[in-house]
Amino acid sequence: MITQINNNACTIATKGKEILQSYRSLVAKRQNGKKYISKRYYKYSTTTSKHIGIFFEMSSKEIERAIKDKEIKLIKEITL
Repeated sequence: MITQINNNACTIATKGKEILQSYRSLVAKRQNGKKYISKRYYKYSTTTSKHIGIFFEMSSKEIERAIKDKEIKLIKEITL
């Protein structure tokens, strides 16, 4: 199922995971209670960072802290 966040971002729910697409790129996902962000797109742009914040319902500072505390893992690539 695809849910539009705004004109340039949507979430894709498939096979037990929810993926954030910002523009044409897969940038973050939630799966099995865990959170992931693509290393390539973490802090890629202000808009992409905003989309990630909306997706995780967290501020930029909260995301930074969660990465430091290993609550969000940076991974090489997000795939469907």
